[in-house]
Amino acid sequence: MNIKCPKGLELYPAYYLNQRIKADIYHCQGDLVKAEKEYHSLIEFKEPAAHAWGLAKLASLYFTQGRFKEAKEPLIQRKLL
Repeated sequence: MNIKCPKGLELYPAYYLNQRIKADIYHCQGDLVKAEKEYHSLIEFKEPAAHAWGLAKLASLYFTQGRFKEAKEPLIQRKLL
């Protein structure tokens, strides 16, 4: 299945929810490399909610791939685990 990103996601990349949706689309398509890159980009946003989403989604992505140590590292560094 090939899903194309809506124009709004491309027009407003500075809005963190658009980045999250874009990353989720890549994840659903099975493009885990692009999904990981987009989830990492969420951590760069100033909004605390973007950080939280990025960390949670990265941990989930790593966990489902059996990358347990990587799943825990960002959470431990930020004292969330």
